Amino acid sequence: MSGFQICRFSLRRLPEERQELTPLEQQVKELLDGAPPRATSTVERVVRDTAVARKVKRWYDHTCQICRTPLVVGAGVSYAEGAHIQALGRPSNGPDVEGNVLCLCPNCHIRFDRGAMYLTDRLEVVDRFTDASAAHAVALLTVEEHRIQAKFLRAHRRFWGIDCAGA
Repeated sequence: MSGFQICRFSLRRLPEERQELTPLEQQVKELLDGAPPRATSTVERVVRDTAVARKVKRWYDHTCQICRTPLVVGAGVSYAEGAHIQALGRPSNGPDVEGNVLCLCPNCHIRFDRGAMYLTDRLEVVDRFTDASAAHAVALLTVEEHRIQAKFLRAHRRFWGIDCAGA
């Protein structure tokens, strides 16, 4: 004897003509149908000017300004994100203008947005967790058309509590 008890159930399909299901039956039906539950919601979000991000990404041929990596997603197609230096949302309320947008890969974008990396006024990239100081910083990839404004760099550093005097 194994010590296990076996329970057997007879499963039957619910009749199709039955209109109303109990809440439990409805949950089981959704699980069996593979449909995840849905909820209706209303969200307030900042409306971004996608033309601004598209222009900045074109300037850099969809190559990350920090790591210089084109994230190839197809034949001749690379992916990059338009990253705001001074965030658009509250409490930063930065503007959606070319001088406040960088072309970044998803990894550098999230690290920049979370304050793990920042830019000096000289457009040097500082990694706060691997570089001990701005002395180990590397230059941000830039093109002549892209005029990144220092006020946005300073706002980003202030938000993350980075001493602006030393940057």
